[in-house]
Amino acid sequence: MVRKQIYFFSAFCLLFIAFIKPIFCEQTKIIGGNQGWGDISYTRNVTLASGRYGYDSYMLSEQTIHPDSSTDLLLSFENGRVVDEAGFYSIDSADVFIGDNSARGEKAALSRGETSGIRLTGNPASVFGRQGLTGSFTIEFWMCPLASGNGELIFTWHSSRNLESYSLYQSIAASVYGSKMVWNFTNVFDTMSEENSSYSLNGVSILIPGTWSHHELSFDENTGMVEYKMNGVTEDVLFVTSTGYERGTVYEAHLGVPASLNICPSYTGWIDNFCIRRDSSSNESVPFLYPYEGGRFETGLFSLGKNGAEILSIDALSTVPDETWVEYYVRASDSPFDWTETQPEWKVFIPGQDLSDLGGVWFQLAADLYTDGACSISPSVSEFTIKFEEYGLPVTPYNLKAVAGDGYVDLSWDGTIGNSRSNTAGYILYYGKRPGEYLGNDAAEGSSPIYVGDKERIRITGLDNGRIYYFAVAGVSSSSPELIGPLSSEVYARPLHRQLKN
Repeated sequence: MVRKQIYFFSAFCLLFIAFIKPIFCEQTKIIGGNQGWGDISYTRNVTLASGRYGYDSYMLSEQTIHPDSSTDLLLSFENGRVVDEAGFYSIDSADVFIGDNSARGEKAALSRGETSGIRLTGNPASVFGRQGLTGSFTIEFWMCPLASGNGELIFTWHSSRNLESYSLYQSIAASVYGSKMVWNFTNVFDTMSEENSSYSLNGVSILIPGTWSHHELSFDENTGMVEYKMNGVTEDVLFVTSTGYERGTVYEAHLGVPASLNICPSYTGWIDNFCIRRDSSSNESVPFLYPYEGGRFETGLFSLGKNGAEILSIDALSTVPDETWVEYYVRASDSPFDWTETQPEWKVFIPGQDLSDLGGVWFQLAADLYTDGACSISPSVSEFTIKFEEYGLPVTPYNLKAVAGDGYVDLSWDGTIGNSRSNTAGYILYYGKRPGEYLGNDAAEGSSPIYVGDKERIRITGLDNGRIYYFAVAGVSSSSPELIGPLSSEVYARPLHRQLKN
C-alpha cells in the first residue's frame, strides 16, 4: 500500500512539473533616493537640491544671469569668489562675505557697512573703462537689505570730464532714502550746456529688510529714455532730450576720465547677480524665480537583468505643490545603440499605476517639471522605484521525438511559444554523429546548429543512410542579443533505405 502511494505521489510531482508555468519573481530597482541618481544624460533648467527625506532631488533651477555678447559686467558669486564673469573688469578690492542666502543660483555676497564693498576697474573695452559715449546700457542687481537705513550706497561711480575751458564733475549713484531706491546722474548726459546737469529717478516701492528685490536701471540711446524698474514694474521714467519728452534731441551719456566702480561701498545687506549690459532691453524673466517654460531631466540608459525584463509599474517619490506639475516618461529597447531624442518613443506613465507591454533590455526615464503661474514654486522628484520581472532563459523544449526515413530524419517537440513569460521566440536544432557532440555538417539544411524559427517540427535531409545521428533542441529568446536556453534531452535516429510495400 505504501509503495502504491509513493508511485502515485511521484507521478503527481512529475505531472505538476511538466505543466506548471515558469515562475517570475518580482524585483525592484531604485533610481535616486538613497541610491543616488548615478548617470544623468540630459538636464534643462533643473538642479539638484535637498528634497523628500533629505534625498538629492531634481527641481527647477532658479533663474540667474549668464554672460553673453551684450554683458559688460557680471558678478554672480556662484563660484564662491568675486570675479567678473564677462572678463572686462578687474577686482581691486572685495570686502564682502560669500554665502548661501542667494536670490538666484546658490551664492550671494554680504556687504557689512561702510568698510566693505567691491571696487572694480574696467579695461578699455568696458563701458566704464574708457572715455566717450556709452551707448545704451543697463545696470541691474538683486538686493536684500538687513536694515532700512537712509543714505546707504548700493552703487557709485565718480569721475570728471574735461571740456575745452572747464572740467565737469561726473557721478552716478544708486542709494536708499526713505526706504526707497533713488538714482542720481550728475553731468553724465551731454546737454550741450556749460551748466551742471542733474537727473534723478525715485522709486515708489518700499525696500523691506530681509526681502530680496530686483532693480533695473536702463538708458536707451535712441529715445533718450531712462527707466527704473523694481521687480519688473516701472517705478520712474524720464527722457534726457531737448524737450524732456520722447521726441527731441537725445542727450547721450558721455563719460570722462576712466574711474573705478564701487558696489555696496556703504550698505548692509546681501547683493546678487550684479550686471551691466550694453543694451537697454528689459530682462523680463529675471524677476521670476523659476523659468516659465519649466525644466527636464533624463536618466542614463540602464538595464534590468541580463536577459531583459518587463516593467510592471514605476512609482515616483516627489513633491508637487498646488499649481505645479510633473509629467513622467519611460522608453525601452532591446539594444543600447541608435537612441535619439525621439526614438525609441517616449511613453507617458502615471506613478504607481500598472504598465503593460513595456519590456526590453535597456530602459530610460525622464520627467518634465512645471512651475506655478507666478513662477515662484517648484515641484521636485526625489526617487523612482521600478517594479519589474526579469526575463528568464527560454524554457527548455520537451518531448523531443526523432523518426528516421530514407536519408532524412523528422523531428518534433513540444515547445513554449505562446506562453507570454517563456521568453521564447523560436528554436535552434543541434545535430552530430556522436552523443553530446553536435558538430554535424551533412544536412542539406546546413551545418549544426540550424535555426528552425517558431515551428515545432523540422525534417533534416541529405543525411547518410546507415549512420546514426544525435539531436537536441533549445529555445531562442526574443531579446537582443538572442539568448539560447538549455538543451532538451537528446534523441537519436539512423536513416536507412526502406523498401516500400505495395
